[in-house]
Amino acid sequence: MTEHYADITTVDKNIEVKLGSSIISQSSQALKLIETYDGKQYPEIYYFPKDAINTPLTSSEHETNCPLKGKASYWDLEINGKTFKNAAWSYEDPNKEVEQIRGWVAFNLDEIGANLHI
Repeated sequence: MTEHYADITTVDKNIEVKLGSSIISQSSQALKLIETYDGKQYPEIYYFPKDAINTPLTSSEHETNCPLKGKASYWDLEINGKTFKNAAWSYEDPNKEVEQIRGWVAFNLDEIGANLHI
């Protein structure tokens, strides 16, 4: 049987997502998710509470499905007058194994050219 699970921890230090000098999100209570599938560990993903996001989020029609986490809803971001399509995602109704990330937002850092500062 294939193993598929996630470890979720609260990061008790300030984390920022920055694009140039613009702080897109900042939180001292972000969640770090590390997903493992069939012995392979994926890169850690940081999830931020929606009230820690400093840029408008616009709901996108794009969605994906993960057998572990459930249906992901995507968000477009507007940063410095530029729109980044499907640049963030959240699980509004996640599977029970990852209930902690319900409604929290993660960013496609490569898509928007942003950096994570821990």
